Amino acid sequence: MFNRRRTALVDAVLRHPQASREIRALSMRTGADAVDARRRVRRCLRELVATRGAPWTDLFARAMRRALVPLWRVEILDEDRRMLRGPAASDACLIFLPQHQAYMDPLFVSQALRDCGRPRPLWFAGDNLRLPLLAPLAARAGVVFLRRASPADEDYRSALRLYLRHLVDSGETLEWYQEGGRSRTGLPGPPRYGLLEHTVAAVRDNPGKQVWLVPVALSSSVLPDAAVLAGEELGQPKRPESLRWFWRYVRAQRRTRGVVQVRFAPPLSVGAYVGHRGGALTDASGARVLAREVRRALCQVTPVTGQALVALAVSAAGPGCTTAQVHRMTQPLLEAVERSGAPTLDTQHLRTERGVREILLRLRDVGAVSLRGVDASPPDASLPVASPPDASLPVASPPVASPPVASPPDASPPVASPPDAEDTVPGQRPAAPGDSARARALSRPATAPVLHRRVHEHRAVATLYRNQGIHWLWPRAAAEVAALRASRVETAGAWDTAVQELRGVLSATATGTGLGVEPGLLATAVVELKRLATPTSGADESPWTFPAPLVPAGSLIAPAVLADVSAGQLLAFQELAQQPHGLPVDVDLVLTRVLARARSWADSAVGLPPVPPRAPGFYRSLLLDVRRSGLLEPGLEAAQRRRYAHTEARQLHADLLTLARQRADADAAPESGLPHGGPR
Repeated sequence: MFNRRRTALVDAVLRHPQASREIRALSMRTGADAVDARRRVRRCLRELVATRGAPWTDLFARAMRRALVPLWRVEILDEDRRMLRGPAASDACLIFLPQHQAYMDPLFVSQALRDCGRPRPLWFAGDNLRLPLLAPLAARAGVVFLRRASPADEDYRSALRLYLRHLVDSGETLEWYQEGGRSRTGLPGPPRYGLLEHTVAAVRDNPGKQVWLVPVALSSSVLPDAAVLAGEELGQPKRPESLRWFWRYVRAQRRTRGVVQVRFAPPLSVGAYVGHRGGALTDASGARVLAREVRRALCQVTPVTGQALVALAVSAAGPGCTTAQVHRMTQPLLEAVERSGAPTLDTQHLRTERGVREILLRLRDVGAVSLRGVDASPPDASLPVASPPDASLPVASPPVASPPVASPPDASPPVASPPDAEDTVPGQRPAAPGDSARARALSRPATAPVLHRRVHEHRAVATLYRNQGIHWLWPRAAAEVAALRASRVETAGAWDTAVQELRGVLSATATGTGLGVEPGLLATAVVELKRLATPTSGADESPWTFPAPLVPAGSLIAPAVLADVSAGQLLAFQELAQQPHGLPVDVDLVLTRVLARARSWADSAVGLPPVPPRAPGFYRSLLLDVRRSGLLEPGLEAAQRRRYAHTEARQLHADLLTLARQRADADAAPESGLPHGGPR
């Protein structure tokens, strides 16, 4: 029956009014006759098309949900629920574009849409998931398998263009990931434009069709694939997907429970951008404009999580820090988030040290940090935790079995853990026999979260958590770097210098992260810049200057937010600057050398920040951004631009080290009576 339905669907696609024109264009490009071109397109369509209908759709979705996410709770905001039930979404073609973090993301999105009364979307997946026995069932349930790389296959591109045009004209609900794969760093990668180009072409051919793009942000209490992605960052090869892999993945995820919040951005009309500038935009340029708007909308709805702020504070504080130090480091980060107006999740208790300890326990449960001085018993059953994944996956060993990490010579020694579980401090009540392990842990003083001696495993997992919503902290971090540079010039031109440097810093740090210099972020950065400036005569009309060191130095967050990314960019641009100008840059060779240097740097750093990313995906994204900027082309001009980019990356890295020293000096200074350095 499925073969008959697939054949009927292929015939319907080829009967589309644009099919004959597409096939004629294909025959002209390839030099084949029209009959042969049509036969090859039909063969590619049979590989592509997916059907959807009872009982296969509901049966497959229910089986996957029970196998992979039986213990997860999916939350959706009431305003998003009303938006998806509104008249604009009733008869239009909706295309959902989530940021991809885990294999289970489609199940979360489908569950959220089901709760809103929307149909399950047709999901575009990579053909690496075309597993034996499961792939035919998935195709019957609406999963479209795409080749991961087919730039030179004209037949396949024509078939995909025709099929997507058919789906758009039919008003289907679709879902794909514009980055093309899971994020290895927690940051969005550079978008892929292929499917968006085909969508723009379909809307251009049918102007009356309403097509909306809906960016989707997923915020999870537990990242299901964190251990696997961390292992890939450590240099472990990616395991090929197979039935055995799938069975082991199901076994690992069935022991994982958590909460995922799904947030939908306001829909973007494709037709409005097709008609932009009087319809002068081509399919390629229209796709780039749409991808930029999708990225901007996704940034606006991605919340900053409490786990992200605490993980960022632990990374900035370094090994051997106490919970009191983590709490103190968290406060300027939290204040910057509150000033930016960013949506937040689980940040309401971070003002207290007890709330920070609670988040630290969650990060311990997912393998992001190790804790010393707390009970190693399992947490309460009511809290979302992640069970250890498969034994082959890189996870941290239990904290009680690992020796403590040595602190750097210039750092204060770690606080010793209490010698006995029943020890108390003045004013603290003894733990009752019926108290839970987590309650006893939270009632203890200043436990010491430290990175495990196998520091890279912890740091790799923690990076995935701390990068969730980190773009909301970039305006403040960029303002600090710009203010530092402006403090080195004359007073009369300090403010103008700072404003000029601001956009350059934001642009430089965005390379390879999938983020851009959005107007909202730039406006927020200008506001933050004014908070760091001081009028020379005490009046706002007088020239603004920037003190050296910046005040309050205890509230500086730029080293924590930008240092690791800046270190990775410095390695990449240093290698690119050494490439000869007479030949095109060999991207594979550059990637191999950069990864080797990143791993050598990380090993020699012994866990101390900054540590450049070791995930190949980060450097592939960076090199993709560089290639789109024309820096990989042969010629003297491109070589000069590469050397200039290296100079900028080196200057940014040096400025972040200077700010880190100012922050360290402020932390080492006697208490001034003001929290974390001052009132700003």
